[in-house]
Amino acid sequence: MRASGTSLSSTAISSSTIFAALYMKDDSVAAVLACNREAQTAHLIDAMRREPLTRAQALRIVGRDSCDSAH
Repeated sequence: MRASGTSLSSTAISSSTIFAALYMKDDSVAAVLACNREAQTAHLIDAMRREPLTRAQALRIVGRDSCDSAH
């Protein structure tokens, strides 16, 4: 049940939208959010299950040698 005065909305993501976001804790990947990067995401999950994954290792998996990070 919705509270009075609230509304729900959804946003469609284009099939051409491609991204991967790495959420870091210290120097390890804590979480990954990706869109249309199924193979890379599967590789990231596998690597994260084996051992802590660094930012540099994760960027190699998703195919980026360097990336700007938000501060």
